[in-house]
Amino acid sequence: MKTKILILLVGIALAAPAAGFGAGSSTALFLRQQTTARTTAMGGAGAALYDDAGAVYLNPAGLGFMEQDNVSLTSWRGLDGQSRETFLSGVYHAGKPGVFSLNYLSNETGEEQVFDLSGAESRVTLASEYALGAGWGRKVWGPDVSVGVQAKYVKSELVEAYSDKTLTFDAGVQARTRNGRFSFGAGVQNVGGGLKYLSENEDLPGVLYAGAAARFKTGAGRLTAAADVQKPRDRAQLDQRLGLEYSLIDIVALRVGVKRVDKENSLTLGGGFLFNWLSFDYSYEPAGDRLNQQTHKFTVSLLFGGAAEPAAAAAAAPPGAMPPASAISL
Repeated sequence: MKTKILILLVGIALAAPAAGFGAGSSTALFLRQQTTARTTAMGGAGAALYDDAGAVYLNPAGLGFMEQDNVSLTSWRGLDGQSRETFLSGVYHAGKPGVFSLNYLSNETGEEQVFDLSGAESRVTLASEYALGAGWGRKVWGPDVSVGVQAKYVKSELVEAYSDKTLTFDAGVQARTRNGRFSFGAGVQNVGGGLKYLSENEDLPGVLYAGAAARFKTGAGRLTAAADVQKPRDRAQLDQRLGLEYSLIDIVALRVGVKRVDKENSLTLGGGFLFNWLSFDYSYEPAGDRLNQQTHKFTVSLLFGGAAEPAAAAAAAPPGAMPPASAISL
């Protein structure tokens, strides 16, 4: 009965906001960022992935499938070349209650020179924004279905004069085949809440998404393919995202992605290394035709502890089952 209630709640969370996801303006667009180098390098296709902090930031249901506790830090400069964005995340396995996460995402723009009516010069920070998030995910229907939710406290300040804060929510579901080869995910991000800088309340950048991923053994390596479609609240068209990752003996990985966002196509690239309990990932993303600045993103992750069940699950897995992926990168 508890399982049915949880699935019903997630279904309601996914369906309820759909009628309000027509085209319209949004604020706090930093909430839509791909928050780790791995998901960025794979074109932002993370709805059905569950072994990356950035993927579970998009779809918290992936927490239920994560195998290790971890802490990760990502830092990058924005497309304007001045702003600095940071993502810090931690994941903890609490046993039967499920898997919990805490995260922090910030956007700090550079200063600009301004003049008041008297002609006096000053420098102001255009935007200072952050989101504090707490997520939960748990397997609810045997070992192959997981649901998750996330609450985020968002604060935004513009030109050091206008500020507001709000609370918003994410919800998602993931399912995978018994051998772990295929997985599927769907959910909604940034539901509810809004920011009021002057007189009019503006919506947060809500997103409806769905995706699938497949994993294949290739000799000493493993190939992962992922594809997502996303419907942003503030755009009429769908975004499409596709990513590939090839990892060799769980030490090194190469990644490539293609995405179409706001009628613009772009290619993303990256890679990563894993050294026992430490992983390092990098991604490169061109800015596209409208801007000249490129984005270089770096993620460092520490892996430790985690679920007690992976070894037993691996021993009981049927012939041909995929080996478990590591918690963050490879």
